[in-house]
Amino acid sequence: MNEEMGNCKEANTFSLVPPTLDMHVLGSKWVFRVKLNADGSLYKFKARLVAQGFKQEEGIDYLETYSHVVRTTTVRSILHFATTMNWEIKQMGVKMPFCMYHDGGMFLSQQKYAEDLLAIAGMSSCASVATPLPQQLKRKPQQSSNNAQPTHSVPFANPKYFCSLAGRLQYLTLTRPDLQFSVNYVCQKMHEPSVSDFNLLKCILRYIKGTTTMGISFDIYSDSNLTAYSDSDYIGCEKSSRSTGGFCTFLGRNMISWSSRKQETVSKSSTEAEYRAMSETASKIT
Repeated sequence: MNEEMGNCKEANTFSLVPPTLDMHVLGSKWVFRVKLNADGSLYKFKARLVAQGFKQEEGIDYLETYSHVVRTTTVRSILHFATTMNWEIKQMGVKMPFCMYHDGGMFLSQQKYAEDLLAIAGMSSCASVATPLPQQLKRKPQQSSNNAQPTHSVPFANPKYFCSLAGRLQYLTLTRPDLQFSVNYVCQKMHEPSVSDFNLLKCILRYIKGTTTMGISFDIYSDSNLTAYSDSDYIGCEKSSRSTGGFCTFLGRNMISWSSRKQETVSKSSTEAEYRAMSETASKIT
């Protein structure tokens, strides 16, 4: 609680003022949570001070609602203009900083988060690999021994642990576009992971081991011309026969958004899959 109050004070979250007769004063309350590690052990206690917004009345205390959730693309766009126009930026996350500054602009990194993720997975000392996934992804794994069941058909013993690590990987893609496809691929296996799927997840972690310092950079000398690129495979998912499309968008030389996911419908040709990816890209920038 003291830490939360200290953070609020440092960020100037609120100011204390005397109440007036025309004010409808809202109360506040503490919300306590317990965060656990993937193995169920205690990670940390969290406390948040929140306003009792549920005591407001429409038409009296407010006229319209607004959800203060911002898209990451919007954040990166603001950071692009802040960098190129030399705006002053104040970083609120003092525990796990994202922004680092250099002569040429700004660098966003989640190095501390990546290192903590490796520690949680017990892979801080693992050997690194050059790519997040094998190049021949559709190739079925070989049987490990005579009469042994192939690993791609053996259910993983702890699906909850698999989902926990896959979920943590998703957060890392905020500053790691190089992980977007691979993380999206393993997250599609969360409902019924196999031993082979877990081996792929560990391959991503080994790749992260050798690339913890990677992130995205915002060039101070970049222009602000909007450019987008799209691509798609064809029938990348053998089970659903759906293709996987992806895109990335730039303001000048600075990347502000990226995505990789399975298309919602089956394409009849590679050309149709490419046009679907291009259509989704266009919808994101218009």
